[in-house]
Amino acid sequence: MSNDLRDIEEAAAGGNERARLAIDTFVESVRHYIGAYLAAMNGADVIVFTGGIGENGAAMRKDICRGFEYCGIELDPKRNEVRGQEATVSTDASASGS
Repeated sequence: MSNDLRDIEEAAAGGNERARLAIDTFVESVRHYIGAYLAAMNGADVIVFTGGIGENGAAMRKDICRGFEYCGIELDPKRNEVRGQEATVSTDASASGS
């Protein structure tokens, strides 16, 4: 993740409510677009996280994917804790099958 986003996450973890609001707003924006694309494309085979969130953003991935289980998007909590490497973070029961 960029240093800016890491700084915001650290501030939120330290109780900064404006930082928490910024993160919550970002997460809901991403969720909005995922939902819109799921509707427009009648589902998705995979969702790929790249960059800092893909490499180091376990909490962000978890928050973004929250509530999408109904359409087959299920994060495995243990797998999602991976940092710094390419990995599948979904459950075996996810729609992608891996």
